[in-house]
Amino acid sequence: MRRTFTLIELLVVIAIIAILAAILFPVFAQARAKARQVTALSNLRQIGTAVLMYLQDYDEAFPMTMDTQSGTPQTVSYWAIQNYHGAIDPYIKMGRGQQNKQNVWWDPSDPDRSVAAMWGSFTDNGFLTGTPRTLAGISAPAATVYATLRGDNWSQLVGVTPPVPLPTTDHPFWESEFFDMCLDPWDPTNNISSPYHWSKGKALPPCSLFPTAAPCGDWDLQIAKKRHNGLALFLYADGHAKAQPFERTWRTTDDSDWDLQ
Repeated sequence: MRRTFTLIELLVVIAIIAILAAILFPVFAQARAKARQVTALSNLRQIGTAVLMYLQDYDEAFPMTMDTQSGTPQTVSYWAIQNYHGAIDPYIKMGRGQQNKQNVWWDPSDPDRSVAAMWGSFTDNGFLTGTPRTLAGISAPAATVYATLRGDNWSQLVGVTPPVPLPTTDHPFWESEFFDMCLDPWDPTNNISSPYHWSKGKALPPCSLFPTAAPCGDWDLQIAKKRHNGLALFLYADGHAKAQPFERTWRTTDDSDWDLQ
């Protein structure tokens, strides 16, 4: 006589499967998140390698995300020949981030990747790409942040929403703050006498870490500090990249990985 499972036996098997699933699914999710972090770090390293190659070809001058001819750093049009992505593309050969959202300009965990006109997941230290700077002007490249993760909800952070449909390439939108590809870790008053003026290469302490500092700034709000298991990702000027807390890039108000000297 052929034996069949009883209802109790079936319920026991289902319960065991449910318990195993409850144990394994978080592990799978963690493994997937770790894989995305590894991919994002790999992309950062590739960008770092491309920048080092650029430095060799351009007398150690860093590629620019902004233009300072007006006397203050101003956003360059995304479609300008000298635009940051355009300048680096000969060494990456994957196109600009806005055109190819699977290339090295992206973190696969970036929640803004589907936003129209979104240009990439990484933002630079403005002292290196927002102002004219050479490698010789950095005292410790291995201890100086070059790039990190751009913050989530970018349109809200910069107060610019991409038009629908996207305008032609000569529209002012392409020169707006939406395309500011670097952090501005300097005194926003543009006071030349300030020790944190953009030309001096010394970062304004973030109020999030030093709330009693006078002055302090909120430029760090444009960084995704917790996306990868509570960590941010950082590319350093010598080309190495790592995941670490944002707080670790600061020691005191006068000593950080954002300063050039």
